Amino acid sequence: MKNLIFFLMIVLVCAPLSIAGTSETTKIPEAVEKDLQMSKGPEQNKALTKDIADWVKKEPLVVLSWASREASKELSNFIGPQVLRALVPVNGEVAADWLIKNFGPPDYWRLHQLLLYWSQFGGHPEAVVWCLKAPAEVRYMSIFSVGDGLCRKNPPAAADWALKLKAEKRDRLAAVHGVILMWARGDFAKATEWIKNLEPAEAKFATVVMLSEWKNNKEAKGNDVTAKKKWLEQLPFSDTEKEELLKSPPFDTYGRNVK
Repeated sequence: MKNLIFFLMIVLVCAPLSIAGTSETTKIPEAVEKDLQMSKGPEQNKALTKDIADWVKKEPLVVLSWASREASKELSNFIGPQVLRALVPVNGEVAADWLIKNFGPPDYWRLHQLLLYWSQFGGHPEAVVWCLKAPAEVRYMSIFSVGDGLCRKNPPAAADWALKLKAEKRDRLAAVHGVILMWARGDFAKATEWIKNLEPAEAKFATVVMLSEWKNNKEAKGNDVTAKKKWLEQLPFSDTEKEELLKSPPFDTYGRNVK
């Protein structure tokens, strides 16, 4: 439900699209027109959900444009999530490209929400392929978002994906970042065990992320340096490395301070 609410917000703020071959007045399929004439309620919602999903498969950008430009605000409140929910499994790349084109930095939180949904419900292999080709300014955050989304659904599977991801160093760090951050918030102990399976550089990186999520460590007795040092004892780092990790600043989810 939370994912749908986020997508609803996306559509409500969408600016009008300029789509080649589309007039200012979009031709609405007959089935959708009939649905719109129905009395408001569960039956209309059910019909719209089905028929808009069919429309999205044929003209995804046209439907997205119509929902944000021509439909009434009340109708957009319902249609928006239906459009994006139907669009992501059919063509997540179109949805992601559209958001990048229409929303620039620092307003990329919508893309993060789209990728969370795509990675969980639309097939993460396709999402990963898109992320690895994404523009430089959103690439790290995009891969992070896939790791985040996968971990929300199945932490062990997300961890396995991050370990096996064949990509450049910074891209792998983005995957580790998304997985370890979300896992630490759900199960700090298991996330700690996973760090031991990472390569040294990635393990150090994940440890800094874990330290930034210390408030979620339910087993910690205190939020002071002594408690953190005790936790670090179980990790395969030298004393010097542990001191450096304790002093490291948190990593930005956009990757702006990740090298």
